[in-house]
Amino acid sequence: MAHTEVTRWVVAVRRRTGFSRSVFAALAGLSTSYVGMIEAGEREPSLAVVRRIARCFPVLPLTIGSQGEGEP
Repeated sequence: MAHTEVTRWVVAVRRRTGFSRSVFAALAGLSTSYVGMIEAGEREPSLAVVRRIARCFPVLPLTIGSQGEGEP
């Protein structure tokens, strides 16, 4: 599976927070391995997971159709 705008957004959010993958996953209520699979483009997060991340880390808007790493 290729990196989609949603997976790039997850990577950008985690990098913007500065948290390690394990801390980010714990705070979002996800497993570290699942976050790793999302970041590697192996899994596409569900809408529920995207909403959970957006509520926990409101640092970057998810703008489908934008250019770059999910940044405005």
